[in-house]
Amino acid sequence: MNRPKFSIIVVCYQRYNNLQCLLYSLLAQTYKDFEAIIIHDGYDSEHEKIASEFVSKDPRFRYMYTDTRHNDWGMSLRNLGVSAAKGEWIINTNDDNYYVPIYLNELVDRIEANKECNFIYYDCVLSHNNVLNHNGKDYGLLIPQIRSCYIDMGQFAVKSEIISKYKFKISFTGDGELVEDMKHELKPEYIDKILFVHN
Repeated sequence: MNRPKFSIIVVCYQRYNNLQCLLYSLLAQTYKDFEAIIIHDGYDSEHEKIASEFVSKDPRFRYMYTDTRHNDWGMSLRNLGVSAAKGEWIINTNDDNYYVPIYLNELVDRIEANKECNFIYYDCVLSHNNVLNHNGKDYGLLIPQIRSCYIDMGQFAVKSEIISKYKFKISFTGDGELVEDMKHELKPEYIDKILFVHN
């Protein structure tokens, strides 16, 4: 099997409807050269059933689960996913994100335009629970920065040879801490577009 351009690591815990939305958004990508590694925190039969529907129909999808639940904001699972990934670029995402269909194409266009870049980041919209909103959701723009606590999981893609040298720290802000640790090596490109929704 040829090495895929992107490995998308999907960390999950019992958000069944959200997972389906995310996986359908990956199926809808206009750029097709990727693998999706779905990792559940512990065994869950309902989750396995949903993931299996995608895995059985599309060889780009893989499903894994841990023997026991880590309950560490998915950081142990992300480290596991990076170790299992085969792609040139690594994207880590939560199961409550979903991406616009041209997401991967936007990344490829930026990679082609700047072959020196090894880190790409971009905007998202982020939901917040808001009782004043008629549907319980209030969406705001999240513009990332390359420093701890200013970038969210799913908001960046990084070359595999960079991220494989580091580990996600077991903390709530582990995604931002990873970026902080890597930043001295990064040759970043910023895409001034909203490319996903974080529910």
